[in-house]
Amino acid sequence: MKIARIGAMYYPYPPLDYGGTERSMSQLTYFQAMAGHDVTLYGPSNSTIVQEMAEIAHKYGFHTEFGLGQSSVVLSRDGVRQGSVALRTTGYEDTTKTKEPVKLRTAELVELLLDDADAAGYDLIHCHYAPSMRRIIEAGYGEMTICQLHNPDPNQDFNECPFPIMAISDHQALDLKLRYQAEIIGVAHHGLDRFNYDPTAENAGYLASISRIDRDKGQDLSIASARLARKPLIIAGQTTSSALHEDFYFTNEIKPYIDICDTTFLTRHADSSPVEIRAELDHLAARLGKPNVVIFVGPANEQQKQVLYGNALATMFPIRWPEPFGRVMIESMACGTPVIGNEVYQGVVCGAVHEVIDDYLSGIKVSAGNDQDAIVKLAEAIKAAENLDRFQVRDVFERRWTSEANAARIEELYNKFFADRQRERFLSQSTVFDQDGYSSPAVA
Repeated sequence: MKIARIGAMYYPYPPLDYGGTERSMSQLTYFQAMAGHDVTLYGPSNSTIVQEMAEIAHKYGFHTEFGLGQSSVVLSRDGVRQGSVALRTTGYEDTTKTKEPVKLRTAELVELLLDDADAAGYDLIHCHYAPSMRRIIEAGYGEMTICQLHNPDPNQDFNECPFPIMAISDHQALDLKLRYQAEIIGVAHHGLDRFNYDPTAENAGYLASISRIDRDKGQDLSIASARLARKPLIIAGQTTSSALHEDFYFTNEIKPYIDICDTTFLTRHADSSPVEIRAELDHLAARLGKPNVVIFVGPANEQQKQVLYGNALATMFPIRWPEPFGRVMIESMACGTPVIGNEVYQGVVCGAVHEVIDDYLSGIKVSAGNDQDAIVKLAEAIKAAENLDRFQVRDVFERRWTSEANAARIEELYNKFFADRQRERFLSQSTVFDQDGYSSPAVA
């Protein structure tokens, strides 16, 4: 199958650190190519997806051959051609780097795709940025386009220009059906390359927190519950943002409780054992006179995430909003580290936490009525997490959250999408007879 994939121009593919949607899109692209599909990704010019595809393919036993200028790579095995990955760009780098309007640069990217579509012979367009769907539909490619929604809402035009949606969680699918009467093709949870993260048998006794610094993500709850449980906490994440409420939150609710800012911490401990990391944390605790040291390390890339998750007692995920999925949870599980997350907060279901965490197997789910209730219950969960089996956590990941499973599920949904569209065309072209024997086209 020839697949065109397009998202927004926020970050390169794959992203350097922050950018869960872009990382998920990249992972899906790799595994679709290894399954025999030809995937062309439309994105920023500083994307390295072609080069990374070659590296990953070698791990899985494929041979690779680059196209002109390394803008594409073809995979083969035992002399037989398999799939391929190509990058198409408008020449612009990602907008977080250029500081240009993301909608403008993404609209230009969509036009490039539409110009390519017929000549390239795409079988399907997989769109990951809902605002682009109106233009794709207007250009006549709606019947061959699926939108995979990574955010809680489709876009402001959805009621005027509806389109079929591939959801990333059961919670998101139900929410979109109830609020928008959306057509849901099906649900495909995210997955991870099993080689990206290694499970660890021991931990250094600290708690990990990694995400965008925002009240919805609940870093303040992580700090307070870690203090109550008397555990060190290492926070990673983005702090600079154009959103004023995020800057206010970090400055007023997070920064005053940070004991140490050390952006070299994860790099310095890349080869350290849990015992060595624990010794440094104990030394800091003695020097500061407190057991629950809070360290802020800034954004973390893939290699640094392995250090952060892999040596943690547990990963904190006390969100306050209905997050559609929550990639942090499965990244942590891949390292064998259990996740402690809010399942319900103030009567609101916290997105996909309920369906991602297997309670007391891969983590612990908490239901809380308010902040104080959450802090107490999270602290209790931290103590309980010490008894969870890290290899069992990894086993849950292997069974449920690999990229192979994700790519296979999405292929099922592609086939369902095509079958549904074929059925609709058949019904719209069928002939029915009224009681007097006159025929007319059926209405689907």
